[in-house]
Formats: sequence, structure tokens, C-alpha cells
Amino acid sequence: MGTPIDPKQSDEGMKFLERDFNQCFEQMRQYDLQIIDLGKFAFTAYPVVVGAAVGIYKYGLDKGVDYSKVAGMIPLIAFFPGFFLLWHMVRTHVYAVRVTRYVNEHRSVFLALNPSFFPNMSGMYINPEEPPYYSPYSSQLYFMCILAILNAFLLGVAAYLFTVHWTRQWTSVVIFFLGPLAIQLGLMIYHLDTQE
Repeated sequence: MGTPIDPKQSDEGMKFLERDFNQCFEQMRQYDLQIIDLGKFAFTAYPVVVGAAVGIYKYGLDKGVDYSKVAGMIPLIAFFPGFFLLWHMVRTHVYAVRVTRYVNEHRSVFLALNPSFFPNMSGMYINPEEPPYYSPYSSQLYFMCILAILNAFLLGVAAYLFTVHWTRQWTSVVIFFLGPLAIQLGLMIYHLDTQE
């Protein structure tokens, strides 16, 4: 026979869970906004980086000086913080899923205590194993994929500028775009799958 539950402790526990539920809901919103803000930053910063690189290259052409290598360094260097942004977005998504599952667990417990009180006819989420970390229908995943494409585009631009005088220039551009894109997406999907 177990120890009887002290009603005072039970009330305190319920208050704690209520506060925790409310804070977790706020935290879910914060994670979502963080991913959106990172996406907005990328949509603003990446065109500036590419514009600066192309501008330096064009300036060199106008002056009769080859600035292609210097211009190519700009998107090449920008790729590394871009990759960090992608990794930060992936980790933020993991935290968001974990908190969402916790909120679902809260709902599940409370609705199981008295299902006739609230039948959940709308089908609000109660499964603590949902949402999945990797879901092809996740809007957060779309932001991550767009960021991976932008990162790969930076390397494609760098490859273009570094190989501007080569005969097979477009082959290197395609390789330096598709290769890093596949690596980033592969690492992202692998990391999300391993969280399950």
C-alpha cells in the first residue's frame, strides 16, 4: 500500500503543473518566433553578401583588375556563419518539439483524469510522442531547408567567382552548390531522426 497523498502537496503540485504548462506554451511561441526571425535575417543578409561579392567583382572588371578571388572570399567566409545559423535553427526546432511534446503530455494527463468533463471533440493534440522531430510537413523544416539552399548558393557564388576564367566553370558551380546542399540536408535530417 502506497503512502497517502497529502492534499496540500497535491494542490501545490497542480499549481506547479499549471504554471509549467503556461510557461511551456510561451516557450513554444518563442522558439517558433526565433526560427522565423532567423529566416528573416537570412533573407536580408544573404542578398547583401552576394551583392557585395558581385559588386567588387564588377568594380574590378570596370577598372581592368581581377578581383574575382577577393570577391569569392566574401560568400565563402559567409557560408560558415550561415552553417552555424542553420545548426542553431535545427537545435531550436528540437527544443520546440520537446516542449510541445511536454505540453501534449500535460493535456493527456488532465483529459484522462476526467474525460467526460472535456471530451476534446476538436482533437487538440494529446499524444506526448507528437510532433515528430522530422516531419516533411513542418513549416519550421521548410525554413531550415531554405537556409540550407541559401548556404549552398553562397558556395555556388564563391565557386563561380573563383573559377570565372575556367572553361568548365559551371560544372564546379553545380558541384559546389549541390554537394553542400546534400550534406547540410543529410546532416539536418540525420540529427532530427536521431532525436526520436
